[in-house]
Amino acid sequence: MIKLINEFNDFEVDIIRKYIDENHYIIFGTGEGSKEVVRVLDKKPQFFLDNNKEKYNQKFLDREVKSPNVLIDNNYEGIIIIASMYYKEIRCQLDSIIDGKNIICYNLHSIEEILYNHIKNSVEDIVDIKEKICYLELMEDKIYNVKSAKYIKERLYSLRVDELKKYIAKNRRKKNVIIYHLESISQEILNHNLESFKTIKKLQKKSINLTKFFSSATSTYMTMSYFFYGNDFELDKKQELYDDIPVSNIEENLFSVLEKNNYRTLSTIYWDDKNTINDINISHNKTYTSKNKYRDFVNGIRDFIYQDENPFAMYVTDARTHLIYQKWNKPDEITHINKLQWGYRNVDNTLENILRILEEKDILKDTIIICYGDHGDDYWSHNFNGGFAHGIEPYSNMIHVPAFIYSMEIPPINLTTVCSTIDMKNTILDLIGVEANNNFKYSGKSIFNSDGYAYSHNLLANQSEEKGYLLKSYSITNNMYTLIVSKNGLEMYAYEMDPFNHNNLLNFFEFKDKDILEAKEFKDAHGHFKVCFDEIQLNDIRDNYYLLVDLLKKRIIEKNRLASENKFDINNFNKIKERKYNW
Repeated sequence: MIKLINEFNDFEVDIIRKYIDENHYIIFGTGEGSKEVVRVLDKKPQFFLDNNKEKYNQKFLDREVKSPNVLIDNNYEGIIIIASMYYKEIRCQLDSIIDGKNIICYNLHSIEEILYNHIKNSVEDIVDIKEKICYLELMEDKIYNVKSAKYIKERLYSLRVDELKKYIAKNRRKKNVIIYHLESISQEILNHNLESFKTIKKLQKKSINLTKFFSSATSTYMTMSYFFYGNDFELDKKQELYDDIPVSNIEENLFSVLEKNNYRTLSTIYWDDKNTINDINISHNKTYTSKNKYRDFVNGIRDFIYQDENPFAMYVTDARTHLIYQKWNKPDEITHINKLQWGYRNVDNTLENILRILEEKDILKDTIIICYGDHGDDYWSHNFNGGFAHGIEPYSNMIHVPAFIYSMEIPPINLTTVCSTIDMKNTILDLIGVEANNNFKYSGKSIFNSDGYAYSHNLLANQSEEKGYLLKSYSITNNMYTLIVSKNGLEMYAYEMDPFNHNNLLNFFEFKDKDILEAKEFKDAHGHFKVCFDEIQLNDIRDNYYLLVDLLKKRIIEKNRLASENKFDINNFNKIKERKYNW
């Protein structure tokens, strides 16, 4: 185990030495590896073990060499370190001698176990959460072996989330609420246009940043409705998606709840000087105030904020990032890409104006700001879709959108819990201490109590497919995978590895006996493929597939109950969407 010993840094070796000082240890092997172990640990073992009979009862480094059989019925409680290039075979040998206990070292555990248990026990001995966090942060910079590093990362995250929950529970109060709708902005767009989003990125770093937030739909009106009503069933009885969208009122509108709790509310949107939009009734019980002069738009926000009555809740959209509603003085001379950049900068500037107004009135400390994206745009990387850039299937590049919650009093954190648009209503109510009173099984939850799944779709349950251009499709996402189903069949993507969803993982499998997923054989595939898709990875894909299919199917069956026509065919789950590979 020369390589194993040498993988540890000085800090880690000090922990191992401390453990060795408190416990007996022996070394299996009498070669250069054993010398290296003794040198690194700076302490000789009780004795050595070796399979070479000629070495028995002789001395090695002033210690006796013995047969492994001395361990039989010996109940040895010390540490055994295998210091031999044949450590796999020796481990099997020791397994058979000492009743299958784990071998290598530390009560017959590996050296990683020494570090892992040392850190774990040290953390649990600390009572105060903040002290636990400080200790783990110190360890994070010093420990590099996989098991301990994984534990530190996961434990540190869970402690930070626990601390955040306790802080929020202790400091709930009725603050002002500003919801800033990031029109047509996905995670990819935000991360690839940092110069255009300086204010947004600056605020994001100070916020509860929802790194795995997924939109519940791939078009604006649906997403807005789901945000305000906290579920994605409100529109499913409709057959067409019009500007004026009546809802089912399965749950109460967010702003209705806030008004009952003495909040003033306003919904306002800016399209631009040349475009108008009909009043819509999905974000508010009243109408969505549309402004076609930017000065009027900002002044309207300022006037509303400056009213003496508090608290207030406001939903703000600067829609100049929507690819249809972009303005430029000389459109014939400006490329679409430049128009997009212009739109991004303007959306960022609007947030800067809102922050400036709050600071002028000195109420930023009394305000919660929620920024969230509704969907991205897919520039025909999956299909032409009749020219539609959104409203298509819920691929990750469409629905993985930015979302963050800023409050001056709340410490920043990257929250990696999977959550979605429908969770925002209850999250806001949770933050300000207003009871949600949800009675619907499929309502969203506060992000602090998320179940770890996000659902999305592109068409309403009762809506027909748009001239065949848009395929009615549904998706479910967990912390690693997205599963999508349409009439073309099933798709599954590892969105962390494949954020644009180009590699349907199910193409590496086939159905056996209907629901049983079996991996195909690719004997001649390059090592790159075999490294990525070894047996462990294939099993993980398969296990997650079974879980996600079951949940998504149940969700769609429930949605089909609301559809008088155009029900989704559950038989679509019986086939895999094929991609034409040149194997």
